Amino acid sequence: MTIFQTLNSIFAYLLQVNVTLTILFIFYKLLFDKDTFFGWRRFTLLGIAVAALVLPLIPQISFATPIAQPVDEFIATFALPELSTNSHTESYSLSWVMACKIVYLFITALLMLRTLYSLTSLTIRLMRARRATVQGTSVCLMSNDTPPFSFFKWICLPAEGLTDEQQSDILIHEQAHIKHLHSIDVVLFQLFINLNWLNPIAWLMRREIRINHEYQADEAVIHHGADKKSYQYLLINTTYPKLAAANLYNSFNVLPLKKRIMMLNKKRTEQSKIGKYLLFLPMIALSLLVVNCTSKVEENTTDGAEMDELVVVGYGNGWKIVKEGEKTEAKMPTTLDGIPVFDTVEIMPEFPGGMQALMQYLAKSIKYPVQAQEAGTQGRVIVQFIVNKDGGVTDVAVARSVDASLDDEAIRIVKAMPTWTPGLQKGEPVNVKFTLPVMFKLTDNN
Repeated sequence: MTIFQTLNSIFAYLLQVNVTLTILFIFYKLLFDKDTFFGWRRFTLLGIAVAALVLPLIPQISFATPIAQPVDEFIATFALPELSTNSHTESYSLSWVMACKIVYLFITALLMLRTLYSLTSLTIRLMRARRATVQGTSVCLMSNDTPPFSFFKWICLPAEGLTDEQQSDILIHEQAHIKHLHSIDVVLFQLFINLNWLNPIAWLMRREIRINHEYQADEAVIHHGADKKSYQYLLINTTYPKLAAANLYNSFNVLPLKKRIMMLNKKRTEQSKIGKYLLFLPMIALSLLVVNCTSKVEENTTDGAEMDELVVVGYGNGWKIVKEGEKTEAKMPTTLDGIPVFDTVEIMPEFPGGMQALMQYLAKSIKYPVQAQEAGTQGRVIVQFIVNKDGGVTDVAVARSVDASLDDEAIRIVKAMPTWTPGLQKGEPVNVKFTLPVMFKLTDNN
């Protein structure tokens, strides 16, 4: 698989991930945002992230079928970008879509490196921190302007400024984070954001999982026997200037405090309503269907559609304008050596060097036939061909004809193509049909 195919496959996957994520998170916000099943809500949010990452990897319901329609009906499932030929000017530029993909992956790599750096520096900081035993619990003592927080097995408290009662409530709170392994969630969601940083839903997901962590830890403090009113005052009075939103640890000071206080005083949701979480099963099935449709759209998207037009101009006075060629009686085979010919497949065949190289090849190779220029003939010739399972170009035929000389020129450049990288369906090389429209244009001698 070439670098262009790899990039296209990566972004097809990311598109499907983000579509699934958006559907499931909106469903979550509509039905589950207000209840007090904090454990269920946590695993639902984790499930959404896992489903978004896994569903696109499930073998898709194949929409790719062998060619069954005759060519004269001309339903082109996958067409190469129309090539308009121009002998005077050959402009060529890197597809801005491909450039955006490269920039996206570069930023993703930087975010991953930043996360790795943050994890490393935080771990080193905690390992070097001064230790103490507070109410029977080993803690790391930090500066007084650092809010209480936990990270995996470590609990960190400011060295001064907290009463015994406050320390007790905070320790219970942070021990709940450790017990429920909340730090794993935080790190995983940070990696998830790094991969999908352009999607605001991913950022909302991280905020949602972190505030839900606090709901769980706050609930643990109250269940342990702390006075609810005193604990709320503690939350308010331990507000620090450093916010935890960008950190990789579980901070006691996660905002907004208003939501946490409201949830502390909220009436517990009736247990009978827990069954609504089963509704996520049909939503996952719906998401899988949408992923199939998204995959179909992505398979039919090529970088060539974004390229600058290439033009070769012929000259003559009084030419006749032909908008579309005439249909031919050519028939494309439905099988080659017993293997079906597909309209689209999971990984489409690729010209050596990608779509950009293909367009360069066509621009350099095609010539406007002198005979057609003298006759004043122009129009769109549509050529169909098959890239077989070995990458060879076979069965080249004109699906719409304009003029014999123009038809022959379009056929010539297709037959002269080098071997392609074959298309893949379920991991196996297959035969794939392509359609190439070529527009020949004339301009006045003057």
